[in-house]
Amino acid sequence: MGNDNGWAGQKPAHEVNLDAFWIDETEVTNHMYALCVQAGVCQPPQNESSYTREKYYPDPQYANYPVIYVSWQNANAYCAWAGRALPMEAQWEKAARGTDERLYPWGNQPPNQNLLNNFDVSFLDDTVQVGSYPQGVSPYGALDMAGNAWEWTADWFNSYPGGDLSASENYGQTYRVLRGGSFVDAADATTRYPNDPELRNYDIGFRCVFSASFP
Repeated sequence: MGNDNGWAGQKPAHEVNLDAFWIDETEVTNHMYALCVQAGVCQPPQNESSYTREKYYPDPQYANYPVIYVSWQNANAYCAWAGRALPMEAQWEKAARGTDERLYPWGNQPPNQNLLNNFDVSFLDDTVQVGSYPQGVSPYGALDMAGNAWEWTADWFNSYPGGDLSASENYGQTYRVLRGGSFVDAADATTRYPNDPELRNYDIGFRCVFSASFP
């Protein structure tokens, strides 16, 4: 886990041992999230729009697109309702990279328009239907772990063991970690980005995990 060639927050590369777990094949979609809203458990996304679309969340043509404008708390509530949990950073990175220290879910090949939805290579300026880039699949069959929407993880943002983030960059229990990049931001599978858990944005979504070790 981690990347010795990345910025201080990605260092050092280190070994982590995990119990077996399942991870969602795709980001949670508008349709999936709406079921939780209908059940009276989840709050609707803060906005019904997306970056370029006035109506997105309630529009049936975008049912299989990633839900966005959800906070960390919203995502956590959905995963709990679904009998799952937000992935730990280590789980997310394992699902994205496998065990061969690849930089991207598909390997070490630089991103291109056949592998992910990111404006720099696909020239698309909004989310796309989940699973639209099967060539970008991870070693474990997970899709869209690069691009499309950033994904909330369970962890607070802090230094890795042995890391050297300054005190001002070690946020304690302030910011949660986002992973995977989006259609706006390019990111490899080791990139970790801190953000306010209350943030709701047009390029932030999530997926869930299930583990037999859950209580």
